[in-house]
Amino acid sequence: VEHRPGTTERWAERVGRRPLPFAIGAALVMIVLALPVLDLRTWPGDPSTQSTELTTRRAYDLVTAEYGPGHTAPIQVVVDRNEVTGHETAAMARQLEARDDVAEVSDPLVSPDGALTVLDVVPAFGPTDERAPHAVASIRDQVPDGVEVTGTIPMLSDISDLLATRLWIVIGFVVAVSVLMLALMFRSVVVPLKAAAMNLLSIGAAYGVMVALFQWGWGTGLLGLDHSVPVSSWVPMLMFTILFGLSMDYEVFLLSRVRESWEATGDSRRSVVEGLASTGKVISCAAAIMVAVFLGFATEVDVVVKMLGVGMAVAIFLDATVIRMVLVPATMSLLGRWNWWVPASLDRVLPRVRAEVTDEDLGLPPAVGRETADVH
Repeated sequence: VEHRPGTTERWAERVGRRPLPFAIGAALVMIVLALPVLDLRTWPGDPSTQSTELTTRRAYDLVTAEYGPGHTAPIQVVVDRNEVTGHETAAMARQLEARDDVAEVSDPLVSPDGALTVLDVVPAFGPTDERAPHAVASIRDQVPDGVEVTGTIPMLSDISDLLATRLWIVIGFVVAVSVLMLALMFRSVVVPLKAAAMNLLSIGAAYGVMVALFQWGWGTGLLGLDHSVPVSSWVPMLMFTILFGLSMDYEVFLLSRVRESWEATGDSRRSVVEGLASTGKVISCAAAIMVAVFLGFATEVDVVVKMLGVGMAVAIFLDATVIRMVLVPATMSLLGRWNWWVPASLDRVLPRVRAEVTDEDLGLPPAVGRETADVH
């Protein structure tokens, strides 16, 4: 019977014949999409970023219209009266009120036991304004010892800084573990590093699309928002942990078939074609289901859920198309035998891990293995 290659196999052969142009083109597409991430600004959500359908947003708009945006989230300055005298507190209040980014400072309120004095510093802007983090840091530097700066905006600023710092720790840990596991499974140095780089590229592109749609406001009308909003501080970390797992799942599924063909034939280009041909439809169908699910999240009213849905849908789509169908086979075709290179010293140290267990590994006759597989 004559073998008729399917659509995925024909595409894989086309990429394999001219891998360099496809690799450059796919990389450029992903880099262009990822460029907006350089302007990424994260900030925890507050009522001002929500849809006008919610009562919390309507209440925010009413307070802003009648009193000004700063009254929705005043900065509270708490003074320890044992360390700061009343005269020093009054001088501090005058200095704070003279700031350009402060609309007003309330009269000092003394606690019943006389231990604390509290002042409300009303900023001249809302809680999501770009000036908020700088204002909080500047006020904290300005007040004397024995004074604490708290309230909604300082709390949001602290959360944003903490999550931004921890994000890099999470990224480093997850990437390191994934590289180690892929190196154990495929006994290669190049494949794990390349997989990590491409997964980071797809996630970076998803971040870039989110910046353009939400922060720059390119998709506010389409997404049901009335103004641009910063990216929620929670979304990048959640997206990274979920997406890296999904991407590695697709990567292991594809590379297992490529490695299997490589071990059988020793033909690097043909093994990539056969691996992609045998897994392309499964990966595409799985990705399509995930994209549909997350696009459903994008229709939700809550902005954080909407961001998560859009970011996940974009990342999975790019990973299953540009990365898995173009960039991975193109780079693997270019690298050839170097895909499976591992130093001899490292090869002796690495334990052997197999992705699949055969009948021979289980000590079973092939027929028994098939019968067992049919039962399960």
